[in-house]
Amino acid sequence: MTFLTLDSISPNHYGKYGGLYMAGESVFGTLVIVANMKILISSFLINGWLIFFVAGSTLFYIFCYWMISYVFTSSMEYGTLYMLMEAP
Repeated sequence: MTFLTLDSISPNHYGKYGGLYMAGESVFGTLVIVANMKILISSFLINGWLIFFVAGSTLFYIFCYWMISYVFTSSMEYGTLYMLMEAP
C-alpha cells in the first residue's frame, strides 16, 4: 500500500522518481521510531540519559536523511524527503 501511494506522486519537481527509495525510507523511518519507542517503553528506569539517547538517535536519523535528501544532489534519494512530506 505504501509503495502504491508514494509511487503515484513520482516524478517530483526535480525530475527524479522516488519509487523504492521513498517506500524504503518511509518503512525504515517508521522502524527507527518504533524501535526507539519500544526501548523507551520496555525500560525499567526512565531517566534523562535514556530520553537523551532515544531522542538523539531519532533526530540523528532524521538529520542524516535530510543531508542525503537535500545536500547530496548526486544521490538517488535527492528530493525524496520533500516528496514524503507532501505525500497524502
